[in-house]
Amino acid sequence: IDKLNLKEISPIVENMESDEATSLFDEISPEKAEAILNSIDKEDSSKIRSQLNFKENSAGRLMSSDFAAVKENENVRKGIINLRKASRESDNIYVIYVTDDKGVLKGFVKLKDLFLSSPTTKISKIMEPNVKFIHYDLDQEEVARFFRKYDYVSAAVVDDEEVMVGRITVDDILDIVHEEASEDILRLGGVSEDERLSTS
Repeated sequence: IDKLNLKEISPIVENMESDEATSLFDEISPEKAEAILNSIDKEDSSKIRSQLNFKENSAGRLMSSDFAAVKENENVRKGIINLRKASRESDNIYVIYVTDDKGVLKGFVKLKDLFLSSPTTKISKIMEPNVKFIHYDLDQEEVARFFRKYDYVSAAVVDDEEVMVGRITVDDILDIVHEEASEDILRLGGVSEDERLSTS
């Protein structure tokens, strides 16, 4: 990033998922981050800015704001169209989420069920209504425990009104588990960055 100019950086950032871009901005100076945000597409910039407002090490920072969703009163054909649109922005799509007209999370549809159903079938008929979700403020260690407990490959992230704001995938969690385990091992050896001579 230090060696590239804005014209070179902008297309790279625009092609990153929002969670990856947010991680990148955590590592660079605020001045450089602001210059990059001002040089990229307004929609991408807005997504990244809103994600940077979430607490550090929270689900909101960890999530991607790109996800596939369909309304419960729409049909399978519409679900497949939405899935194709979402796949342009995101590499890892495991399920399609189901919301109501206000964006409140109602469930999810497995890709297999979506593709094997008639195009005119209502989404509400094939969706799984009992969906576990994560609040955007949940600490990343708790998010990792959530994935271990429920064995999910992808989980919805919601706000206080249960409106879906993003999703976290298992590959994001593997990074966190590795990071947390490394911290614990360093702490046991007395060589973590926050160790002091007075530490037992």
